[in-house]
Amino acid sequence: MSKLFSINGLDVLKGFLVAAGTVIITGIYTSLQSGALPNVAILEQLGTAGLSAGIAYLLKNFFTNSTGQIAAAESSASSDSTSAGK
Repeated sequence: MSKLFSINGLDVLKGFLVAAGTVIITGIYTSLQSGALPNVAILEQLGTAGLSAGIAYLLKNFFTNSTGQIAAAESSASSDSTSAGK
């Protein structure tokens, strides 16, 4: 996990996976409900939903510290253990 107010490469990868998963699951659901494949307008909506989900995930990680607490300062123990391993 990244530190508070930072995002690392793994966060970006997970954000991309959340976005892709949102598009795939919502696309399947939409297709099953309508009984047809999505058209261009639906694909645009799916892309917007996926992008929104990915951005929301990245924002959550940006405001979460390395122990998973939202908007909480890094504890000195986690800072010391991360710097000791470098």
